[in-house]
Formats: sequence, structure tokens, C-alpha cells
Amino acid sequence: VHNQDYADGLAGSLKTGIAALPPEIEGAFIVLGDMPDVTSAHISRIFEAFDPAEGAAICVPTHLGRRGNPVLFDQRFFPEISALRGDVGARGVVANHADQVREVPMDDDAVLTDLDTPNSVADRERS
Repeated sequence: VHNQDYADGLAGSLKTGIAALPPEIEGAFIVLGDMPDVTSAHISRIFEAFDPAEGAAICVPTHLGRRGNPVLFDQRFFPEISALRGDVGARGVVANHADQVREVPMDDDAVLTDLDTPNSVADRERS
């Protein structure tokens, strides 16, 4: 889905993505495009932890206790995500519903590694 309001910040991208989902969808991953080491195995592990009926309506991957991405949200949080404004992600939604969060430990730091700038890509290639 193309976000024509990309200049409005990260929240605009989230709202555009959520608005494009069919109404019967049960949940959605918020996946960042600058995390090249996240694999289908990471996604599968997060998905397997997802169980809204058992209090796991938001699944957040972790590595050594630090929260990362992608995050899986139950559809009940779509209105709250859609109400976000500016250059903010859904971290506040996670914080507002701590009782619904299941942390999913990962064996590697792929869920923490994002490459935001050309310099970060170059630094990575040099190491």
C-alpha cells in the first residue's frame, strides 16, 4: 500500500497499512522495512506466541531483555493505532496495554538491528 501522506511521519504509514486491511483480519504485524536480519523464523515464533484469548494480544520480540520488532497486534488495537499522529510508532499502544503483552525471546539480535541511514548500512558492511 502506498502511503501518500508519508511526510506526516511514521503514524501515517501505520494508519495507511491498517486502513488497507480487510475487516475480517484477526491481527497484523507491524514490520519495519529497515531490519534486514529479521527472517520468517522470527515471524513464525512471534505468531506462535499470539493468543489474544489467553492475554497475548500484543506479541513483542525480545533479545537479552530488550524489546524489538516486528510486533504483532490483535485487531482490537487497530483503532488506537489508527489514531496515532506524527512521527511516532505504536510503542505507546504497547505501553497502554501491558497486561496484553507477551514478550517472545529471540536467540539473536535481528529484532533489534535496524539500519536507518546510509552510514549505518556502510558501517555494517565494514564490520
